[in-house]
Amino acid sequence: MREPGLFATAFAATVERPSDQPGPYELLSTALDDMVACGTLSPDRREGAEVACWSAVHGFALLHIDGPLKDVPARERDRQLEAMLDALQHGLG
Repeated sequence: MREPGLFATAFAATVERPSDQPGPYELLSTALDDMVACGTLSPDRREGAEVACWSAVHGFALLHIDGPLKDVPARERDRQLEAMLDALQHGLG
């Protein structure tokens, strides 16, 4: 959110990377698999969790960068972020 131009560019362009380096979506997938392995994410909630996580964080950022929440003070934005992450965690938990 500190770099809205970079955020827009990252989601507007396809970035070529070496085939041996995972992209951010693959890293998220691996992290979720690791959560299942260590017992912090139920296996029955694992399928599709990438979409839920990515959508929540991406949507939150868009709402605060260019959307109806762009003028929310930083302190309130941070409170909203914590609430969104808590809801996401409980939903996956």
